[in-house]
Amino acid sequence: MAPPKPIPRPALTTKKTGPKFTYSQQRTMLADEDDPLLGGGGFEDLSGGPSGGALFNFGRLTKSATINNFSYLDEDDETVNTGAVRSLHELRQAGANSRFADEMDDILDRVGSPSAKPSSLRRGALLELAQKMKHKDFRQQFRNHSDGGSLFKSLGDETDLISGYALLATVTTLLAATTSAHLILQLCSQGLATLISRLLEQTTDIVQLAKDRKQNVSRNGQLTLTTIKSSLLELPVWEPFTPTLLPPRTLALKCLDLLMRQPLHASAEDEAVTDHLFAILADGVSNKACWDLASQQEACDFYLALYVLEGHSISAMGSQHNSIWTQEYAPIVAAVLETALGRPTEQLGDLESITLKIAINITNQNGEASRMFVEKGLLRRLAESACGAFQLVMSSMEVDSFMSKVLDSLIMMLGAMINFCVYYPPASGTLEERGDGIGSPLNQLIRIFADNHLKTAEADSMEKTQLNVALGYLSILLGYLCLSPPIRDRFVAVHFKKSIQPLLDSVNDFIAVNRKAAEGTGSESQDSGSLARLQHLADQLSALR
Repeated sequence: MAPPKPIPRPALTTKKTGPKFTYSQQRTMLADEDDPLLGGGGFEDLSGGPSGGALFNFGRLTKSATINNFSYLDEDDETVNTGAVRSLHELRQAGANSRFADEMDDILDRVGSPSAKPSSLRRGALLELAQKMKHKDFRQQFRNHSDGGSLFKSLGDETDLISGYALLATVTTLLAATTSAHLILQLCSQGLATLISRLLEQTTDIVQLAKDRKQNVSRNGQLTLTTIKSSLLELPVWEPFTPTLLPPRTLALKCLDLLMRQPLHASAEDEAVTDHLFAILADGVSNKACWDLASQQEACDFYLALYVLEGHSISAMGSQHNSIWTQEYAPIVAAVLETALGRPTEQLGDLESITLKIAINITNQNGEASRMFVEKGLLRRLAESACGAFQLVMSSMEVDSFMSKVLDSLIMMLGAMINFCVYYPPASGTLEERGDGIGSPLNQLIRIFADNHLKTAEADSMEKTQLNVALGYLSILLGYLCLSPPIRDRFVAVHFKKSIQPLLDSVNDFIAVNRKAAEGTGSESQDSGSLARLQHLADQLSALR
């Protein structure tokens, strides 16, 4: 992929008449544009023909909540005058618009441009603007102001921490309330990535930073920052966890999150941002606080970094950054995954599931990354965790307390193991045991399949249907493992049918269900590669009967 071309900044004018572009207007951009700040391609799936592509759909980017779901989103201001004044109401609105234009011109005059030495005048204006941005009417008028974009001029040159925080507070509020391609284009062309990279280095709450004498923030400025912090934390964008502190790093991560949720994406690249995000992930390897999402600030940053990187991982692995992700970042993901698998099975949740998704996306069509994960012992660790998760999910169904998040993680575990076996065939050897292997994770997985695969047709509830999905993936995993003669012999020895025919039947059922689903959604061409690969597996197993 060629380096992204600089995006020309739209011409700004103070002219108040005639046609103008505003942030409330959508612009059309190519669907395959790069992610806003991390480099690489868009969020496209890699499933192609039979010779390539993601094996299954569980590795695709699936966001549970996008920007379009936020009730906070502003609607277009229908009071904006687009022609001659035709009513008293429009006349009053025109007067209000004129007064706002004067107010904005005054603020923007004081904002000026970034300088080497912090300017108290610029700081004050940026803080004032960030504080006012919480009001819907103000945001609407700001988006309709013809020169509002000058606020974001030379974002990458801003070195003052307080001014940078105020700018990012304004950007974050606008992104939470607006879907605007024009806004994203302008932000990225003016160096937003550089500003975010600087703020990612600061982990102290902004209120505490403002009290530091080195920052030289006035008493009034400190109070304004406290108000801005409260307004930002009130935005309905913090699920599943709203922090109590808001350091520059957390704000920068949330801004990245909101950019990823935007329906359109612009091009800008800064590898430093990606480095910072993976550094946060590396902290989670040994820091238990990163996994306590309910009560720890570190967990909020860890979750946001995971979430953003998961959203970016598919496109990154299909771009020129593939080798960097494989050689430098994949080992970090492997270490985080090992930590996740060491947590109690009943506590498996969002953090573990997202970690598994990144592992799946990195190992799709990537033999080198798959080998690295296997050599670190992660196939066996995943098999052990999957056995525990299966038992826990099935037990929870018996007491009418279905553990859906554990099941989600279980499906991701199976997906990761399938990738390891497909793209690094020697992986199966790490599950082989001497002797009868009683109690081994391989034996347990075979036993789970043997005890449950005939029940899949009896699904009479949503919970059982969801469990069948996991059992389907288990059949595919065992299918690939049984291509190894020792494991195939073990399957025959453990299964009461003393044959791999039940496994072949389940694989064929899985193919039929997925082919029917693809036909129902019109995605036959998109899924043709994975279905062809599965059919090849079925043909291999059939020849081995």
